[in-house]
Amino acid sequence: MAAYRVLRNLIDGNVTDYPGLRRRRTKLTVIQIADIVYKVPVEEYVSPEAINNGECSIARLKRMLVNRGESSVAEACIERDELVKEICKVRNYNEECAICAEEYQEG
Repeated sequence: MAAYRVLRNLIDGNVTDYPGLRRRRTKLTVIQIADIVYKVPVEEYVSPEAINNGECSIARLKRMLVNRGESSVAEACIERDELVKEICKVRNYNEECAICAEEYQEG
C-alpha cells in the first residue's frame, strides 16, 4: 500500500512525499564538520602478518574491534586467537589507503 501511495504521488507530481527526499537539508559549518572528523577513531596501520604473528598486544587488538563497532565481541574474547579471528572477520583489508590511494606502510 505504501508503494502505491509513493507511485501515485510521483504520478500526480507531488514528489515532496517521496521518502528519498526527506533528508536533512541543513548545511553544516566548518566547526561542525571538524567535530565530526575529530570523533572518527584514528588507528595506526597494522599488517595482517603482524596481527597473525602476535606482534600486536591484546589491548591493541581489542581497540581495533571496538573501533569497528564490535565492543561486545572484544569483551567476550579471552584468547588471542579468538581476537585475531574476529578482527579478520570485520577488517576490510585493502592494499591501498582509501584516502590517498598509496600502499600502506607500517607505522
